[in-house]
Amino acid sequence: MPSTPHKTSSPAARRRPAAPSPMSVAVRTANCRVLLVEDDPDAAFLLREMLRDDEAVAYRVTHVDRLAAALSHTDRDAFDVVLLDLGLPDSQGLDTVNQLAARMPDAPLVVLTGLNDGALAQKALQAGAQDYLVKGDTDGRSLRRSLGYAIERKHAQSDLQASERRLRALIENSADAITLLSPDGTVIHDTPAAPGLLGYGPQEMIGRKFFPLVHPDDQPRISQEFARLAQTPGSKASDTFRLRHKNGQWQWLEAVAHNLLDEPSIRAIVVNYGDVTRRSQAEEAARASEERLRTLVNSLDEAIFTLDRELRNVGVFGGWYEKQGVPADRYLNRTPREIFPPELAALHEQFDRRALAGESVTYEWADPTPPGPGAAGPVY
Repeated sequence: MPSTPHKTSSPAARRRPAAPSPMSVAVRTANCRVLLVEDDPDAAFLLREMLRDDEAVAYRVTHVDRLAAALSHTDRDAFDVVLLDLGLPDSQGLDTVNQLAARMPDAPLVVLTGLNDGALAQKALQAGAQDYLVKGDTDGRSLRRSLGYAIERKHAQSDLQASERRLRALIENSADAITLLSPDGTVIHDTPAAPGLLGYGPQEMIGRKFFPLVHPDDQPRISQEFARLAQTPGSKASDTFRLRHKNGQWQWLEAVAHNLLDEPSIRAIVVNYGDVTRRSQAEEAARASEERLRTLVNSLDEAIFTLDRELRNVGVFGGWYEKQGVPADRYLNRTPREIFPPELAALHEQFDRRALAGESVTYEWADPTPPGPGAAGPVY
């Protein structure tokens, strides 16, 4: 028969982390629902009396003397905390903890042990119990403090686990990839998107060097940037480069690397990257198209200007300048008032504003300055 708890003032014997005062913890509401699983009626009575003394919290205790009875309550009742004796008639030791924890994963468990069950109590903590109390060495204050400590700790664990699940869901369902690299560029870990981005299997890149996959033209630059990054904990770097897909083709990646080697839980250089091949190809096609257009325009014997809303020449094209011996820089990034005398500048401004308003206008002007006697102005 388990011994009966009695009031004492020797908390050192319990050897557990100090917890805040019971008045400052635990109980997030004024009521605390307690499932007491204890087969000794005298011990159960004394424990209920200890909880009755609290003026700040109303403890609502449901008492059962068998594990089977406790498990039956889990199907219809919710509890804030469970006080669990490890020596029950129908269950003994860690199996008691495991069964109840499996049925009530969200409820914190506080186990009750005998004086010689310290090793078993430690194993119960490893199995998921939040705290333990030694029978014969528990008073009302330590009991309430233990319950409060267990509830707050369980809530903190649940919040952390929920946060980790959300973060994992974001990472695992992201189109971007995250790779953890050692200081020498060895792949330590990949998120699910990383292997698929380059055509490799889930674990195929683990333990391989990252840099041999970088395009030869990009490799010197990327290697130097990575070496500088690896020497400065906390630093970041970003770049766009080509990486070889498993099929042998080159993919453009945009990457941001963060040195977290000093972060104990990570100890790696974190590289976040995404495929920008289509964007890079589109940009390259646009540059090539622009260059072809520029070559075509400059072959014309015309002077062509592009204006912003302040009437500034932001683009100067055509072969007129070379033919007339007039440097294009004379007009580039300047307004009519910065190029021409006031009367001629006013003429340009008048027609330029009409053109910017969407009107098609034609006008002629004579440049009074050398080297040419004049020329037909732009046609809008």
